[in-house]
Amino acid sequence: LKIRGSCFTPRQLLMRVLCSLACGAAVSQTVIPPPDTSQAPVVLALQGRSDAASGAYDALISQVQSEGVKAGVSVWAVTGPSFDDMKSAIQSTVSAHQAKLFYAGHGMGGAGEAAAQAAAGDSTAEGAILVAGFLPRDYRPDLQACKAKWGTQPTHKCPKGKGLPLCPGGYLPEGSHDCSATGIP
Repeated sequence: LKIRGSCFTPRQLLMRVLCSLACGAAVSQTVIPPPDTSQAPVVLALQGRSDAASGAYDALISQVQSEGVKAGVSVWAVTGPSFDDMKSAIQSTVSAHQAKLFYAGHGMGGAGEAAAQAAAGDSTAEGAILVAGFLPRDYRPDLQACKAKWGTQPTHKCPKGKGLPLCPGGYLPEGSHDCSATGIP
């Protein structure tokens, strides 16, 4: 476990020890404390692209932390090869600072998709930040209500006077799959 920063408060040193014990040395993880810890705490769990060089996200994290301070939040960044590998570091950082949690991932597949899955599967997460990624339909909140309607399958019984005499594709009553979600292509 690596922690970057020039000066550590007693709380940060305790966090360093706890993360070291909880995470072990086998998985490369980094907890990057914010430049100002006096603001409302936020944890940004970032999984980068697997082909990105070591340190590729340092400037991005630094900028996010600087902008966070301007917005009144202290952004604690946790990085690692996967959200599963970062799980204990994320949990201990969130717990130690009573922080809000955001998952972030870079890329169309891989880390971007992993961030969406991690945020959807973690009831404590405030959201997902996708860098050059997309949110799969399954995770869009406005489409969750539509899933039940879309699960309705056609019957092969044609009501009298509706459809072809044979109903080859089956029959659904008008409006069975209607959904009020926004922007459905």
